[in-house]
Parts: sequence; C-alpha cells; structure tokens
Amino acid sequence: MEAADIIKYIRRRTLLTQKELAKRAKVSVAWVSKVESGETKNPGFATMQRVIESSGINRYDIMTSLMQASEKWKEHLLSEFKIKKPKED
Repeated sequence: MEAADIIKYIRRRTLLTQKELAKRAKVSVAWVSKVESGETKNPGFATMQRVIESSGINRYDIMTSLMQASEKWKEHLLSEFKIKKPKED
C-alpha cells in the first residue's frame, strides 16, 4: 500500500475533489495531486496523518480496506501506526 492508494481511497470514499481535500488537510492542491499520482512517493508521516484525520474516515477502516497483505503484515502496520481496532458491539 502506498500513499497514493490512501489518497485515492479517501477521495473516492468522501467524494472530495483534490482541492476540497487539500483545503481540509491544509496542504496544497499540488501536494495532493503529486501524492495521488505517485509522483511523490514519501509524503511524510505527519502530513499523511493530517490528511487522514481531516477525511473523517476511521484510520482502521482505511488501513483494513486497502490492505491485501498477510495477517502478520497487517498487525505490523496497525502497531506501527498505533491504530487500535474498534470495539465491536
């Protein structure tokens, strides 16, 4: 999973334009465009975190929706990003 996949997923799920997402996350439209196109490969953790939080989508939902890796890799990523699995009702 790459940053481009996360940006594409967020925009598809929220129906936001690049401009709208940029405004919410306080980043430039050019930044969103470059990350989404794959031109920028390592956009920075803090900035990606801000974009994810500004989307209003639960980080766990984003990660699990995008991951098609092994369970071990999934657990590593969840731990690395300090994401807690939501409690089930």
